[in-house]
Amino acid sequence: NSNNVIVWTMYNPNSVKQVKSLNKKADSIIKNIIKKGMNKKQKLKTIHDYIVKNCSYDMMAEEKIKIGKKTYYNKKKLDEYSHSAYGAIILKKAVCDGYSHAFDLLCYKAGIPSVFIGGKGHGWNMVQIDNAFKYIDVTFDDPVIINKINPKNPFAPAKNTKPSYKYFLISSKQLKKDHYFYSKDSYDSDTHTEKW
Repeated sequence: NSNNVIVWTMYNPNSVKQVKSLNKKADSIIKNIIKKGMNKKQKLKTIHDYIVKNCSYDMMAEEKIKIGKKTYYNKKKLDEYSHSAYGAIILKKAVCDGYSHAFDLLCYKAGIPSVFIGGKGHGWNMVQIDNAFKYIDVTFDDPVIINKINPKNPFAPAKNTKPSYKYFLISSKQLKKDHYFYSKDSYDSDTHTEKW
């Protein structure tokens, strides 16, 4: 809002070398996946699909997982890189903010405005397309199917390589059905398009 500024880091690597390797990889990805003549929606879909297909959800974020009647408890700590674009792009495992920061970085490299949105316990993105702002939640479009998790290693990164498009370019009205903003004034694309 007009009184507060929240700063989110796009990536949180520990060295200049890691920043350089992340940028080099992001440049390479964009060069390989974005084709001449693509419109903005096609570019967004291509970036969305790349992340879904190449990043695994880091199950270490879960405190416990229930499979059938058995509950497994996590005794390990989530890797800090899983919250970053570095985790999603270089290490190929992340949680929601890692997915979202990776999406932002790749959009930036493709020349598309994108904003990371942090909600209550989750992160996603807002993009400008056709003079409007829409939401994309790459994490929710890379669903983790708990029933397919290996009971021998339930906290291994979970992957579904088939992208969903349920959360691709949707309105805030659609998003608010299961996403929670920090406040009613936070990044509401339906009411703040002109402001943005």
